[in-house]
Amino acid sequence: MHRRPVISVAITSIGYDPVSRRLEIELHDGRVLEYSCVSEVVYDALLEAESRIEFVHNKLDGRFPMREIASR
Repeated sequence: MHRRPVISVAITSIGYDPVSRRLEIELHDGRVLEYSCVSEVVYDALLEAESRIEFVHNKLDGRFPMREIASR
């Protein structure tokens, strides 16, 4: 999946696959988190969020299945 760079205090890049509904978030510490069952509406809201990391904590964590798929 291609991830696009973003300006964020904690997130390096974000990618989304609408077919599989998977969202990938690369953090500044090198970890890559994959969330599944995410709608494109949620992905778009994440990109537009004033604080992307707060959005992750408040809208994704605990609401969507997540696994760490990479780390440094």
